Amino acid sequence: MNTILKTAIAATAIITIISLAGCQHDNSAAEEQSQSPKVDARLLSDALHHFAVASRDSYANEDWQQSHALALPAQMARYTAENFKNRSLAVDIHLRSLWPINRKNRPVSVLETEGLKAVAANPSLPFYRLRDVNGQRLFTAIYADVASSNGCINCHNKHPDSAHNDFVGGDVLGGFVVNIKL
Repeated sequence: MNTILKTAIAATAIITIISLAGCQHDNSAAEEQSQSPKVDARLLSDALHHFAVASRDSYANEDWQQSHALALPAQMARYTAENFKNRSLAVDIHLRSLWPINRKNRPVSVLETEGLKAVAANPSLPFYRLRDVNGQRLFTAIYADVASSNGCINCHNKHPDSAHNDFVGGDVLGGFVVNIKL
């Protein structure tokens, strides 16, 4: 079985697990007042992170559609986030970096900058915060995006828009940011 097919099967399995385990509707009388699903924020954010880093060697390049391959991690995160938004799910995901190739992937808040610095300093520890934004409870998780394959390293080092050209295996490239409305 080729790598792309394996990755697609793994992604489908993870999305199914997220759907079944992470989001459950409240069947009490309160459901009439609110149709929002109950979400185990940490379970959901951890599952999304594992999906994003699965089988990175199968990611192709920026022109993944023409190459008939999978999208780059940042592209996959963006398309997944758009899909969640289109389905009105209370989940927002991004790949962010203090040194992004695409300027749109810079941190957009003080919290994201703080979290990216924290995971850059200690990649094995996710950064979790619970906060209120405009009266809405928001759970944020940031995981280190580590250069785990030659594909990651070569893309970041050779891309003309990259701020660095000296990444090596194990370096933190940025962070996988998950925001969940509670």
